[in-house]
Amino acid sequence: MQSSPLLATLTLVAACASSRTVSRSPGEDAPAWHFLRARYDADEDGHIERAEYTRSADAFRRLDADGDGAVSAADFDPRWDGVPRIEATADRRAQGRWIAFEDFVHGEGGPEVGDLAPLFRLVATSGEELELAAFRDQKPVALVFGSFT
Repeated sequence: MQSSPLLATLTLVAACASSRTVSRSPGEDAPAWHFLRARYDADEDGHIERAEYTRSADAFRRLDADGDGAVSAADFDPRWDGVPRIEATADRRAQGRWIAFEDFVHGEGGPEVGDLAPLFRLVATSGEELELAAFRDQKPVALVFGSFT
């Protein structure tokens, strides 16, 4: 039986998600920051400017936790751990520029138990294009949407 790249990726995600949370001291760089800096800090100045970040403006805004217009190690300081990075609106209490934790609803708007997954295609980390429907009636598939960072 041949293992698919999607299955391997999903296994890695599951292992990471189930691993124990490691606490960091203030000033200690987060692994996510090391990854982002190596990938996006083209001028190696220790800050990722919007022009260097190739993903969406919304994703950049969420990474820039302190709102200073650049992503840096400060945006991964332990004080930001557990703060939902969803921008505050008039109907949601603010904790700085982000909503308060009390207003965060886990799983709001998600699928219900027994719902069929939507039809879609994605590109695996190997570059192979996969279609979710190809896995129907085979082994269970866990889809994890989010960032590895």
